Amino acid sequence: MPATLKLKLRGDAKQKHGFEIGSLLQGVMMGAIDGEYAHQLHESNLHSYSQYITEGAEGIEWTISVLDQEAKEKILQPLSELEHIALRHRNEKLDILERNIIEEDYRDLIEKYYMVDGDPYIHLRFVSPTSFKVQGEYSLYPTARLIFRNLINRYDEFSKDSKIYDRDLLDYIDGNVILTGYNMRSIRFPLEGVNIPAFMGSIRYKVRGPRQMANILRLLAYFGEYSGVGIKTGIGMGGMKVIKSRDGGGRR
Repeated sequence: MPATLKLKLRGDAKQKHGFEIGSLLQGVMMGAIDGEYAHQLHESNLHSYSQYITEGAEGIEWTISVLDQEAKEKILQPLSELEHIALRHRNEKLDILERNIIEEDYRDLIEKYYMVDGDPYIHLRFVSPTSFKVQGEYSLYPTARLIFRNLINRYDEFSKDSKIYDRDLLDYIDGNVILTGYNMRSIRFPLEGVNIPAFMGSIRYKVRGPRQMANILRLLAYFGEYSGVGIKTGIGMGGMKVIKSRDGGGRR
């Protein structure tokens, strides 16, 4: 049961409230939830939540997403009840102006994005610094195989109704998902004195072949709005959205 809590915030106008405070917000989240469950999340290899923050013309927005019912109850519920957000390391309080919850079922995702007459274009925007680890090294370019293999792994961890992984599908992605445009930049994500190499921006693919193949990848892309993509999605990296383009559909 993927779900997202969006909190519109107001903070000190003299301070920055972009991705740089992602790790501070993870601390806020861990302090708000049950201690035993927080320990379980820390010890688990499952990525049952993701979070990131954006700051722009529309203000500050903290997006927290979960991938199953337990995480919804134990993460989103207590966070939705917060009266404000205290960034103790900065001695700053963020006011919560608006709360909004979006919730879907894995069957909903299948019906909306796979069981449709979709087009072959998929347009993605990475809204917080994103990176992958390949053979122990950071990868600064989002190949289609890296993106969709990461999303397949996360989807299959949590979906009880369907599984997607297939070696033939990964081979198909290599040969038939064609880059048609991008607007990317490299960036660094600060974490405990280390700057992680990453990227942000948008990328656009065309999927050749049967409609069903494009639909599978579009389903994964929309799932990625909940799961995030790449490494360290729990501390503010890997925020992703599907965006509309002239030739490719999307809900945002």
